[in-house]
Amino acid sequence: MFHRLYQYNHSTNEKLIRYLNENSVDHKQVSSWMSHLLNAHLTWLSRLRGEASPFAVWQEHERSQWLAINQQAWETTQQFLDDTDDLTQTIVYQNTKGTSFKNRVDDILWHVLNHSTHHRGQISTVIRQQGLTPEPMDYIFYVRKEREI
Repeated sequence: MFHRLYQYNHSTNEKLIRYLNENSVDHKQVSSWMSHLLNAHLTWLSRLRGEASPFAVWQEHERSQWLAINQQAWETTQQFLDDTDDLTQTIVYQNTKGTSFKNRVDDILWHVLNHSTHHRGQISTVIRQQGLTPEPMDYIFYVRKEREI
């Protein structure tokens, strides 16, 4: 299940990044949110793998880097899912302030998906405020298109 959901997440992020580039949507908050959702994805994966995150949570990236970072998040997620037998196991990790927490792996995976959806929604609001219409990014639209292929 998570493989499919993360395929949706990757594909939808890619579609949004391409839309932002093609429509020259240039807004400080959009850049901040897009970078953040990608960084947070990789930060959580790093916690799951017991590694240091490659990026700070609110580190901003050049627009030209977004697709590559999204691809990195996708590939790292797929590898993690392929290598992990028990998604119900609990891990201990530290947040960016150094506070320790315990959570189940599957709860963290759900959180990453929900977090990405939240920030894509914020970005869609800015797109609409600029007089544009964002492409549909709901999961059901992805599933419908998937069936056409």
